[in-house]
Formats: sequence, structure tokens, C-alpha cells
Amino acid sequence: MGFDSAQLFGFDDIKKTEFYSENAAILDQPRGAGYWLWKPFIIRKALERAKSGDVIFYCDAGRSPYYQFTRRPVRLEASARASEQGFLLGAAIPHLGSVGRWTKRDCLILMGSDTIEMRSNHTIMATWSLWTPSDAAFSFLDEWLKYCQDPRCLTDGPSDIGFMEHPEYSAHKHDQSIMSVLAHKRGAKYLDFSRTNVQRLMNWRPNSLVAHQFYKRPENAESLLAGDHVLMLVREHLRLRRLFSDSIK
Repeated sequence: MGFDSAQLFGFDDIKKTEFYSENAAILDQPRGAGYWLWKPFIIRKALERAKSGDVIFYCDAGRSPYYQFTRRPVRLEASARASEQGFLLGAAIPHLGSVGRWTKRDCLILMGSDTIEMRSNHTIMATWSLWTPSDAAFSFLDEWLKYCQDPRCLTDGPSDIGFMEHPEYSAHKHDQSIMSVLAHKRGAKYLDFSRTNVQRLMNWRPNSLVAHQFYKRPENAESLLAGDHVLMLVREHLRLRRLFSDSIK
């Protein structure tokens, strides 16, 4: 059994809303169709229509067949339902860097999180997530959206509050940076595979294509919840190689 229904949101859907009028200065920016400001907005809109017992699975679109689902993610769904706050964020990506590496200082300051402890936390991937219509889920989305509407927190503009960037800072990851900080502040549930052999191998080769792509594919997280098999990385290497080979033809 697959999903009960699917809904595709496009930028035309956003432009019809009052939300667009209020945030056009950001949403008209080309990067991320407005720095991904729309992400918590459309998740919340979908969740408003959800009934008790429903699970909303958000996933970035516009990607290749590599990211498509072939089966229902029953383990991810169960994890979301079992979450105390009623939602499940994506996987931590410790091999790609910390919150401090991928979050500019203005964002940390404005979110009240400019601490060594916060900067040392893992970044959490915002490519996909699962939500039930709980009070905590709506509260998280509202706060995520609030900070995303502040260009000092969201955009690539340089920090200008008056403090230099931290030494480990590399670049800002926009909605993902904000979501990661908020998740650690609130103790939100996310997937942490740091003790698996799969993650240990990606720590060893963090710059490999597999290490960059692995958790973007929800089925890989679903499979890893079922069992820790390092051959999964071999399978992904072959899948990615076929994908890029076909794209060249």
C-alpha cells in the first residue's frame, strides 16, 4: 500500500496568497525560489487540512527518479506517530558539518542560540519530514516560518548585527539552518544514525557523492531503520552511477 494521496505545490500556488504579498522581497529571489521560505508555509497549509490520524510526508520535488518512492515508508511513518511532539524531521548529517559550520552568526544571535553547544550540534537535513496535526507540530512550523521570514536569518546576506562570523563558519543553509537550530532548541525528534556502520563509513569519506546524496533519498533512511548494512552504500554508489550515466546519454 502506498500513499493515500499526493499534492504538488508550485510557485503559482504561492503567488496567489497573501503570504506572497507580505514576503515578495524574499520570495522573488531566484535562489531556492525565495530561499526556501515557502517550505514551512506549504507544510503548514497541508497540515491544516489533515485529520486526526493522518501523517503528512513532505518531500522536495523537482528531483530525478533517484528520489522517487517505490514503497510506503512504514518505519518512518511509525517513528513520526511515536514522536512525543507529533513529527519527525530528516536525518542528521554529521559527516557534512555542524550547525556552526552552516549557520551564519546573525541567525544564531536572532534565534538566541549563539553558543558553543548549539554550534557543535549536527545539522539536520530539511529535504523531507513527516508531520501529524499536533499542537507541537503547528508550533514548530510557526516558529520555523517566523525566522524564515526574517532575511537576516534566512538569506545569504552577510551578518551585520555587529559580530564577526565564527571561525568554523563556511556558508549559510537557509531554511535548513533555521530548522536545525530550532530542532535542537526544542528537542524535536530527528533521525540520528551516528552509531551505525553506514554513517561511520560516510564519516570516513564525507566528500563522496554517496555521502552527499544518501539521506536525501527517504527510502535509504527507511531501509537503515530496518537494518544497518554497509552494502547499502555500494547499492547507492551503483544507483548513482547509473543515474549519471543515463543523464549523459
